[in-house]
Amino acid sequence: MTPGENAKLKGYYPDRTVWLMEPDAVPPKLVPYPASSGPFLTVE
Repeated sequence: MTPGENAKLKGYYPDRTVWLMEPDAVPPKLVPYPASSGPFLTVE
């Protein structure tokens, strides 16, 4: 999704927690989505 689509979705559900699935991690990880991420995320 684009950053704009993410913001729209987060605005539509303001009381919900947004999660980020990292399926390539071993084991796969589910982490809280950064609150104020720009168009880029830091990859570790």
